[in-house]
Amino acid sequence: RHGLARLLLATWGAMLLSGLWHGARWNFVIWGAYHATLLLLWKLAQRRMPDAVKRMPGAGVLQVALMFVLTQASWLLFRVPSLERLVGYLQLDPFGGTREQFVAAAVLLGITLAVSTPLVLALLWERRVAPRLAGHPLLLPVRTTGWALAAAGMAVFSRMDSMQFIYFQF
Repeated sequence: RHGLARLLLATWGAMLLSGLWHGARWNFVIWGAYHATLLLLWKLAQRRMPDAVKRMPGAGVLQVALMFVLTQASWLLFRVPSLERLVGYLQLDPFGGTREQFVAAAVLLGITLAVSTPLVLALLWERRVAPRLAGHPLLLPVRTTGWALAAAGMAVFSRMDSMQFIYFQF
């Protein structure tokens, strides 16, 4: 309510504090700044983007995919133990690895695409199918079944090891 500049400053401050809340290391501050920058760029792009571009077919799917990739990239910032190692990772040549590393990267990309498919399908369902079924007697059972399958999938594919809760590091 106090203008765009105040909103941007508040967003930047909140995300930097969020980074510090996760830990007292520089990589967490950078992680917060990274997310603040993403949010600010998105807010500015939303204001300048023509309505025709917002309504283009596939725009929602593209937005979800882009945000997924950018968020996944941020986990390197979050989990790297030191700034030196982060710089080392960022200096790696993505095409200079061995054949085994290339195969591993291709497999990981395939897994990422496979596990993001339900997100894309859910977006298509909510934007295209569900509005057409509004008021139809099958909408509630189909939607409930979808949520149950999603919950079952999370249970089946969840990690069951004894990994320590991240905030116990404090």
